[in-house]
Amino acid sequence: MAVRKDKKVVLVPLAVLVVCMGLALWGVVAAGHQEAEARRASAANRAADKAQTITSELRATYLPVKVGKWLRLRSKAPHAHTCRGRRGD
Repeated sequence: MAVRKDKKVVLVPLAVLVVCMGLALWGVVAAGHQEAEARRASAANRAADKAQTITSELRATYLPVKVGKWLRLRSKAPHAHTCRGRRGD
């Protein structure tokens, strides 16, 4: 039997197998890490877009309140009453 006489018959294929398995495992781990980073970046971009949308919507909602407040304050200003008096209201 060749295996008992020469140990290289078993050791070389076993070493090649271990190297191939190690490279395959490294490839899977690296690809998984890359996929996770891509998903994190995508989620961060979606979150930033959503935050911008919410900010825009809040500003659009708040604008009528500011305008209404400004109009109320303006109508209570002293010069507003004098303008009415000149027109004869």
